Amino acid sequence: MLGIFFSTLGIKAWFIIKEREKHKVSEKKLVESEQTLKESEERFRIITETVPALVCITRLEDSIVLFTNEYNNKAFGMRGEEILGTKGPDYYFDPDDRAKMVKIFKEQGLVNNHPLKVKKNDGTPFWIITSVRPIMYNGYPAIIGASIDITEHKKVEEALKNSERNLSDIYSSMTEGLALHEIIYDDSGKAIDYMVIEVNPAYEKITGIKRSNVIGNKATKVYATEMAPYIDIYNQVASSGLSTTFETYFPPMDIYFSISVFSPGKGKFATVFQDITKRRKAENALHEAQGKLNIALENANIGIWEWDLKTDKVKLDERLEKMFGIKFNKAGITYAEFEDLINEEDILHLQTSIRNALDSDLRLETIFRPKSKNGETKYFSTKALVNKDKDGKPANFTGVCFDITAMREGTEQVVIKLNEELLRSNKELESFAYIVSHDLQEPLRMVSSFTQMLAQRYKDQLDQNAQDYIHFAVDGAKRMQDLINGLLAYSRIQTKSREFSHVNLSQIVEDVKHNLSLKLKGKNIQLSVETLPEIMGDAGQMLQLMQNLVGNAVKFSKDNTCVHIASKFDRDFHTISVKDDGIGIESKYFEKIFQIFQRLVEKDEYEGTGIGLAICKRIVEHHGGRIWVESEMGKGSTFYFSVPKEVSKVS
Repeated sequence: MLGIFFSTLGIKAWFIIKEREKHKVSEKKLVESEQTLKESEERFRIITETVPALVCITRLEDSIVLFTNEYNNKAFGMRGEEILGTKGPDYYFDPDDRAKMVKIFKEQGLVNNHPLKVKKNDGTPFWIITSVRPIMYNGYPAIIGASIDITEHKKVEEALKNSERNLSDIYSSMTEGLALHEIIYDDSGKAIDYMVIEVNPAYEKITGIKRSNVIGNKATKVYATEMAPYIDIYNQVASSGLSTTFETYFPPMDIYFSISVFSPGKGKFATVFQDITKRRKAENALHEAQGKLNIALENANIGIWEWDLKTDKVKLDERLEKMFGIKFNKAGITYAEFEDLINEEDILHLQTSIRNALDSDLRLETIFRPKSKNGETKYFSTKALVNKDKDGKPANFTGVCFDITAMREGTEQVVIKLNEELLRSNKELESFAYIVSHDLQEPLRMVSSFTQMLAQRYKDQLDQNAQDYIHFAVDGAKRMQDLINGLLAYSRIQTKSREFSHVNLSQIVEDVKHNLSLKLKGKNIQLSVETLPEIMGDAGQMLQLMQNLVGNAVKFSKDNTCVHIASKFDRDFHTISVKDDGIGIESKYFEKIFQIFQRLVEKDEYEGTGIGLAICKRIVEHHGGRIWVESEMGKGSTFYFSVPKEVSKVS
């Protein structure tokens, strides 16, 4: 419409000019004609500046630009004065596209909606669709071009092409077989078969059937089997558009398939299938093995249990329920309810065994007694594995439990023997500690003392290298002495422990604050302490535990910060936390740092022997608890330890 308007306007102007040449009109008529021309030109200007199109008029004989509107100027990134009077933006047209358009114009006298790729003044490409008409403009034969920017449409078009290419790539690279089919109906409209329209490469690999032998053929011919069990399923999907999935066995191929069916259109359906033969055969073998296992478990009177750590549900199979003499619902019971079935004297030992299994990634192995019924005491042995989730965190226990009451006397003898071995081992450990504290430390003190005396007496006669060697010798002896003292402390945690009594942890922290006052002041670190509980334990070891944890926090914290100590109570356990904002620890080292002589930083950066956290772990375990850390590199660490509210010493 815009082109027709421009064409009409040009012809009108041309006639006015010709009339003035051919006829001598009156001055009044001439003025009226000129006024009409001005009004037409004004309407032309208003339209070209308001209609969102790129308009450009060029003289026919030499392609000089006679008019360009603001939309055209902005599109090419130029000012009007840069275009008017020149040969215009021909330079910005693709030469091949322009040649095609010129050819069309010469043959047809006009151009309708011709797509062109052009460039802005800065070289940025964009797309337009243009229409070209001949007109008369200001007395000159000219060409008017009206264009619309279609760059966004081109982008969408290109995106669709890319999407189609991606879809084709996915279709070709799928590991699952894919086939497109069309339902075949009889005269009454009943589905009787289906035809294969298309398949992907994976189809050929899985089925062993070539594509050329499939396309256009009926299913009964392709698969050489009765299709009646499947045709109703496929027809329902093709008719309703609802998808479905099922598993089946194809005897001619001796393959188990998992088949997903969906409909891309009326009367058509597509199948995506996988070869699940290995899985199904494994399931069948597992089912057979399960049957044999059930027979063995039944004869051996062994029960199976599972504890989901996330839901806290414990499930016992029928055999284990019979062993306990109680019937539970299928949903299971909570762990607390399970503990109610255990002899109270054995609960703490069971809890310790569970924590050790969680902390060490070893299987759970322990013996306990269920609560007595009718005065009869039974002994149960249980073994279980810790299963982890995808993040590597403990998810559940799965284990077995069997009645070993008949082995009671033998078990008791084993326990007595183990206790005797433990007493002998403790005596040997005490003897070792004595040797370490006396026989090994005395030579070290002599080496250190005489080396320092040597340095004092001959300091003026020794060069710098000799003095450095003496310094290294003294420093090495001191570090060796620190290691021996740490090892001695580590070995004495159990052998020199005092009877447990009530320990006020708030008072312990006050003592720690006093002992570490110089270090706290030196780094201007505040110790923030919440109300702490009173526990049963060894006061001296608790002081050593808290001092090691707080000392570590101070050592690795920045200056002018805060170390925060808090506590919480959960069921039967007190949990204490010591939080700092220091250098942090990578998660892969969370377990390693509690092993003896393990250091994650160079000794030149931070002092220490690598025994402190190992001592902490041993103290906590000696009190029937556990210790762990949560940390993020550069954001500090929080050390936790939990101990039972009421506890006796753990050997």
